[in-house]
Amino acid sequence: MIAIVANTAYLIFQRDIPSAIATNKARIRLLSSAPIVSVVDDDESIRAAMSSLVRSLGYESCAICSAEEFLTSPQLHDASCLITDVQMQ
Repeated sequence: MIAIVANTAYLIFQRDIPSAIATNKARIRLLSSAPIVSVVDDDESIRAAMSSLVRSLGYESCAICSAEEFLTSPQLHDASCLITDVQMQ
């Protein structure tokens, strides 16, 4: 899905983990806490605003400033949803 916020395009990826193939760790995380939404944007103010919005909707938020940082972080496998800026510098 592509969302337009403040004249900036964002890609939103959502991952569903079927219970038949989910690991025990993923099942425990899904049952014990709110889903984690990773927000990846190079603009600090947008990142903070999007993270605040995600938390206000009842999700756990993880704000990350670059794609490279996200790909090397533990959130790569823990995130249920990824909101990312399409054009980062």
